[in-house]
Amino acid sequence: MLKKGILLYRIAIICFGLWGLSYLLPNELYKMTYYTNISNCLVVGFYVYDVFSRRTDYSFIYLRLKAGMTISVVLTFLVYCILLAPIAKPEEFFHIKNYTLHYIVPIMTFVDWLICDKKGAYLFLDPLRWTLVPLLYCVYSLIRGFVFHIPIPNETHSPYPYFFLNIDKYGWDKFFIYFISILICYISIGYMMYGIKYTKK
Repeated sequence: MLKKGILLYRIAIICFGLWGLSYLLPNELYKMTYYTNISNCLVVGFYVYDVFSRRTDYSFIYLRLKAGMTISVVLTFLVYCILLAPIAKPEEFFHIKNYTLHYIVPIMTFVDWLICDKKGAYLFLDPLRWTLVPLLYCVYSLIRGFVFHIPIPNETHSPYPYFFLNIDKYGWDKFFIYFISILICYISIGYMMYGIKYTKK
C-alpha cells in the first residue's frame, strides 16, 4: 500500500510538471533557456524513468543523482521566491504555470526526497558535485547572451534570461555578487540535505 502511494505521488509530480511545461507549447519553446523549465524537465524525466522502471533497489548512484536533481529544482523555488516573485507581473505570478513550476513541483520533489530516500547514501563532497547543473547553466547563459547575443523574445533582460545575469546592464561586479550568493546558498542547501541524511558508519 505504501509503495502504491509513493508511486501515485511521483506520478502526480510528473503530471504537475508536464502541466506547467505544456504552456511552452507550441510557441514558447524558446523559454527552455530558463533554469526553471530546465530543472523541471530534469524532474519530469527522472520520475518518468523511476515510475516506468519500477525500481525497488535504490542504488547508491541512484540516490545521489536524485539528490542532485532535487537540489536543482529547490534552487528554482528559492531563487524565484527571493529574487523574482517580488518583481513579477500579476498576470505572470497568478498563473498556473508559475504555481506548478516554481512551487508545487519543487516542494513535492523535496518532500519525496525527505520522506523516501534512505540515509547514508552521500559522500561529504557530493554537495559540491551537485553544483554542476547550475554552473553549467550559468556558463550556457553567459555564452548565449554575452558572447553570441542571441535574443530571447519578450524578455526584458534579453539576451539574458534573468536580470542577475545581465552583465551588459549591471556589470561583472553585480553579476559576481549574485552568482557567489546563489552558489553559497546552493552549497549550503546541499550540506543541509547531506546533514539530514547523514549517518555514522
